[in-house]
Amino acid sequence: MIYTNWTNFGSSGLTAQPQSVRSSLQRSSLVLDRFAKIVFRTWLPQQMEDIEVHGIRNVPPGRAKIANHELQMNHYVTQSRDFWFNIKMKRGDVFYQGQDLNRLAARFDQINAACKDTCTRLRDLVTQQRPLS
Repeated sequence: MIYTNWTNFGSSGLTAQPQSVRSSLQRSSLVLDRFAKIVFRTWLPQQMEDIEVHGIRNVPPGRAKIANHELQMNHYVTQSRDFWFNIKMKRGDVFYQGQDLNRLAARFDQINAACKDTCTRLRDLVTQQRPLS
């Protein structure tokens, strides 16, 4: 199993949703998120209950690798201001369904305040039409 904590991106000050999130959003957090995305072989979980939203329980020692230095998983949390308020706040997410306290304007501002770094790695690859490596 390989997992990598995601790099959170804010709205980069954009109000309208850009045509390409990957090439338009550049403001990211310097701190990796506590959640991770995972890639695993289907035989690894011993039972269905071991599969969680952001991980797998009961992984044998030596079967998990943290790949934060080899992989970068971009997570466009807010996308644009329009996307946050008109789509994400209305639909909810994996933990919170529908409009709730976690999706208020204060949360949008909190996420964006943490995104102070400029990361153009993926944007540069997309605009140059180079293969990802």
